[in-house]
Amino acid sequence: RRDTARFDPAALSGASGRLDPFGGMEPSNKLGHRKLLDPATRSLSDRNVRSDRAMFAIAMQQRAVVHGSPESAAELFNTMLARGIHPTAHHYAAIMDGYSRKGDMAAAVATFDAAQAAGIKPNLVLYTILISGYARQGKPDVAMRIFHDMVSAKIKPDVGAIDAVTSAYFAAGSYAMARSTLLELWPHVLPFPSELRTANL
Repeated sequence: RRDTARFDPAALSGASGRLDPFGGMEPSNKLGHRKLLDPATRSLSDRNVRSDRAMFAIAMQQRAVVHGSPESAAELFNTMLARGIHPTAHHYAAIMDGYSRKGDMAAAVATFDAAQAAGIKPNLVLYTILISGYARQGKPDVAMRIFHDMVSAKIKPDVGAIDAVTSAYFAAGSYAMARSTLLELWPHVLPFPSELRTANL
């Protein structure tokens, strides 16, 4: 989006780096990416093209997941709010995913709750991030509870959500339970193939 007003992110948050036009993302030097993008970056900057909501979401995902710093993504989130840009589920998902991958499920759940408090309706992606996080920690009962919360909210599961719940039991070493869970939940997506009824996990 174009805007003639100048903005100093350091005055409002700890987000660092050049925010415009790519939300603070810096291209890598591999294969000369930086050199190739420099003309486009200069052109956009000269025209005062600023980061929009989608670009902030991509930058937050990079910080939270690729760089493993959900805290930095949260700082960028606050900078985005200070610019008057309203967040969507994608922005909350980036922070949740980062915390989940770090094993900080308390922070991931707090972000999930903050999204709801901000008027964001929880969706399949947000629930699956929580399910996957608890699966990685080998906590299948919690993962299954969240799955049922999701279904109770009338959100239809997909293959990823079902795989996440099943993998929670697998990670905990409960292979028989993983198999029965897969059999039980599969019909949420498609009818279970009869020829696989006796197959191993």
